[in-house]
Amino acid sequence: MRALLAAYLDCPVTTVRIERGEHGKPRLAGVELEFNLSHARDALLLGVSRTIGLGVDLEVARRRTRPAIELARRFFTRAEAQALARVPQARQQDAFLRLWCAKEAVLKAHGRGIGHGLDRFEFVVDDAGAVTPAATNGWQVVPLAPAPAYLGALAHGEPVARLRAFVARG
Repeated sequence: MRALLAAYLDCPVTTVRIERGEHGKPRLAGVELEFNLSHARDALLLGVSRTIGLGVDLEVARRRTRPAIELARRFFTRAEAQALARVPQARQQDAFLRLWCAKEAVLKAHGRGIGHGLDRFEFVVDDAGAVTPAATNGWQVVPLAPAPAYLGALAHGEPVARLRAFVARG
Protein backbone atom coordinates (compact mmCIF):
# COMPACT_ATOMS: atom_id res chain seq x y z
CA MET A 1 0.00 0.00 0.00
CA ARG A 2 2.79 2.43 0.87
CA ALA A 3 4.45 1.67 -2.48
CA LEU A 4 1.25 2.50 -4.37
CA LEU A 5 0.76 5.72 -2.41
CA ALA A 6 4.42 6.65 -2.99
CA ALA A 7 3.92 6.12 -6.74
CA TYR A 8 0.96 8.53 -6.70
CA LEU A 9 3.05 11.05 -4.79
CA ASP A 10 6.19 10.45 -6.86
CA CYS A 11 8.28 10.09 -3.72
CA PRO A 12 10.32 7.38 -1.98
CA VAL A 13 8.30 4.81 -0.02
CA THR A 14 10.27 5.66 3.11
CA THR A 15 8.80 9.19 3.13
CA VAL A 16 5.15 8.06 3.13
CA ARG A 17 3.80 8.73 6.61
CA ILE A 18 0.34 7.52 7.56
CA GLU A 19 -1.47 8.96 10.55
CA ARG A 20 -4.99 8.70 11.94
CA GLY A 21 -7.67 11.39 11.90
CA GLU A 22 -9.84 12.34 14.86
CA HIS A 23 -12.06 9.26 14.46
CA GLY A 24 -9.35 6.84 13.32
CA LYS A 25 -9.54 7.26 9.54
CA PRO A 26 -6.06 6.81 8.05
CA ARG A 27 -4.59 9.77 6.14
CA LEU A 28 -1.26 10.85 4.77
CA ALA A 29 0.71 13.28 6.93
CA GLY A 30 1.33 16.64 5.29
CA VAL A 31 0.24 15.59 1.80
CA GLU A 32 -2.79 16.39 -0.39
CA LEU A 33 -3.82 12.86 -1.36
CA GLU A 34 -6.89 11.06 -0.09
CA PHE A 35 -6.98 7.30 0.34
CA ASN A 36 -8.97 4.61 2.05
CA LEU A 37 -8.55 0.87 2.31
CA SER A 38 -10.43 -2.28 3.21
CA HIS A 39 -9.38 -5.89 3.29
CA ALA A 40 -11.06 -9.28 3.37
CA ARG A 41 -9.23 -12.59 3.51
CA ASP A 42 -6.28 -12.24 1.11
CA ALA A 43 -7.59 -9.22 -0.83
CA LEU A 44 -7.05 -5.50 -0.33
CA LEU A 45 -9.12 -2.70 -1.85
CA LEU A 46 -7.41 0.70 -1.97
CA GLY A 47 -9.17 3.88 -3.11
CA VAL A 48 -7.05 6.92 -3.98
CA SER A 49 -8.05 10.45 -4.98
CA ARG A 50 -6.09 13.63 -5.50
CA THR A 51 -9.06 15.87 -4.69
CA ILE A 52 -12.05 14.28 -2.93
CA GLY A 53 -12.65 12.32 0.24
CA LEU A 54 -13.63 8.71 -0.31
CA GLY A 55 -14.32 5.46 1.46
CA VAL A 56 -14.14 1.84 0.36
CA ASP A 57 -15.35 -1.45 1.73
CA LEU A 58 -14.62 -5.02 0.66
CA GLU A 59 -16.42 -8.17 1.75
CA VAL A 60 -16.24 -11.86 0.86
CA ALA A 61 -19.22 -12.47 -1.43
CA ARG A 62 -20.34 -15.83 -0.04
CA ARG A 63 -19.60 -15.09 3.58
CA ARG A 64 -22.04 -16.81 5.90
CA THR A 65 -23.49 -14.60 8.56
CA ARG A 66 -26.57 -14.75 10.70
CA PRO A 67 -29.78 -14.41 8.69
CA ALA A 68 -29.63 -11.21 6.63
CA ILE A 69 -33.05 -9.93 7.69
CA GLU A 70 -32.24 -10.37 11.39
CA LEU A 71 -29.03 -8.34 10.98
CA ALA A 72 -30.78 -5.72 8.84
CA ARG A 73 -33.44 -5.17 11.49
CA ARG A 74 -30.74 -4.71 14.10
CA PHE A 75 -28.35 -2.40 12.23
CA PHE A 76 -30.11 -0.79 9.25
CA THR A 77 -33.08 1.54 8.94
CA ARG A 78 -36.58 0.12 9.14
CA ALA A 79 -37.21 0.86 5.43
CA GLU A 80 -33.99 -0.94 4.44
CA ALA A 81 -34.86 -4.02 6.49
CA GLN A 82 -38.34 -4.10 4.97
CA ALA A 83 -36.90 -3.74 1.46
CA LEU A 84 -34.43 -6.59 2.06
CA ALA A 85 -37.31 -8.79 3.24
CA ARG A 86 -38.97 -8.28 -0.17
CA VAL A 87 -35.87 -9.50 -2.06
CA PRO A 88 -36.15 -13.18 -3.07
CA GLN A 89 -34.51 -15.32 -0.40
CA ALA A 90 -31.91 -16.64 -2.86
CA ARG A 91 -30.65 -13.06 -3.34
CA GLN A 92 -31.06 -11.72 0.19
CA GLN A 93 -27.53 -12.50 1.41
CA ASP A 94 -25.98 -10.86 -1.67
CA ALA A 95 -28.25 -7.80 -1.32
CA PHE A 96 -27.45 -7.56 2.38
CA LEU A 97 -23.70 -7.61 1.69
CA ARG A 98 -24.05 -5.00 -1.09
CA LEU A 99 -25.98 -2.77 1.30
CA TRP A 100 -23.42 -3.36 4.06
CA CYS A 101 -20.56 -2.46 1.68
CA ALA A 102 -22.31 0.72 0.55
CA LYS A 103 -23.04 1.80 4.11
CA GLU A 104 -19.56 1.07 5.40
CA ALA A 105 -17.93 2.85 2.43
CA VAL A 106 -20.06 5.96 3.10
CA LEU A 107 -19.26 5.90 6.81
CA LYS A 108 -15.57 5.61 6.02
CA ALA A 109 -15.75 8.46 3.47
CA HIS A 110 -17.61 10.53 6.06
CA GLY A 111 -14.68 9.92 8.38
CA ARG A 112 -16.55 8.54 11.36
CA GLY A 113 -16.49 4.83 10.52
CA ILE A 114 -18.94 2.09 11.36
CA GLY A 115 -19.19 3.16 15.00
CA HIS A 116 -21.13 6.24 13.84
CA GLY A 117 -24.06 3.94 13.03
CA LEU A 118 -25.08 1.95 9.97
CA ASP A 119 -28.52 3.56 10.13
CA ARG A 120 -27.19 7.13 9.67
CA PHE A 121 -27.25 7.04 5.86
CA GLU A 122 -30.22 5.47 4.13
CA PHE A 123 -30.21 3.45 0.92
CA VAL A 124 -32.90 2.11 -1.38
CA VAL A 125 -32.96 -1.63 -2.05
CA ASP A 126 -35.10 -2.65 -5.02
CA ASP A 127 -36.96 -5.95 -5.28
CA ALA A 128 -34.06 -7.50 -7.21
CA GLY A 129 -31.54 -6.53 -4.50
CA ALA A 130 -29.85 -3.56 -6.24
CA VAL A 131 -28.68 -0.88 -3.81
CA THR A 132 -28.65 2.89 -4.43
CA PRO A 133 -28.33 5.87 -2.07
CA ALA A 134 -31.64 7.41 -0.97
CA ALA A 135 -32.31 10.92 -2.32
CA THR A 136 -31.54 12.40 1.11
CA ASN A 137 -28.27 10.46 1.45
CA GLY A 138 -26.00 12.94 -0.38
CA TRP A 139 -23.33 10.37 -1.22
CA GLN A 140 -22.46 8.67 -4.46
CA VAL A 141 -21.71 4.97 -4.28
CA VAL A 142 -20.14 2.78 -6.95
CA PRO A 143 -20.72 -0.96 -6.44
CA LEU A 144 -17.61 -3.01 -7.13
CA ALA A 145 -16.91 -6.64 -7.95
CA PRO A 146 -13.10 -6.60 -7.83
CA ALA A 147 -12.78 -10.39 -8.01
CA PRO A 148 -15.26 -13.28 -8.33
CA ALA A 149 -15.30 -14.03 -4.60
CA TYR A 150 -15.63 -10.41 -3.42
CA LEU A 151 -18.11 -7.53 -3.29
CA GLY A 152 -17.17 -3.95 -2.61
CA ALA A 153 -18.18 -0.34 -2.80
CA LEU A 154 -16.55 3.04 -3.32
CA ALA A 155 -18.27 6.08 -1.79
CA HIS A 156 -17.57 9.74 -2.45
CA GLY A 157 -19.44 12.95 -1.75
CA GLU A 158 -18.67 14.80 -4.97
CA PRO A 159 -19.07 13.91 -8.65
CA VAL A 160 -15.99 12.42 -10.29
CA ALA A 161 -14.93 12.81 -13.91
CA ARG A 162 -13.08 9.52 -14.17
CA LEU A 163 -12.86 6.30 -12.22
CA ARG A 164 -10.11 3.77 -12.92
CA ALA A 165 -9.59 0.32 -11.45
CA PHE A 166 -6.43 -1.78 -11.31
CA VAL A 167 -5.85 -5.31 -10.10
CA ALA A 168 -2.45 -6.14 -8.65
CA ARG A 169 -1.32 -9.68 -7.98
CA GLY A 170 1.34 -10.80 -5.56
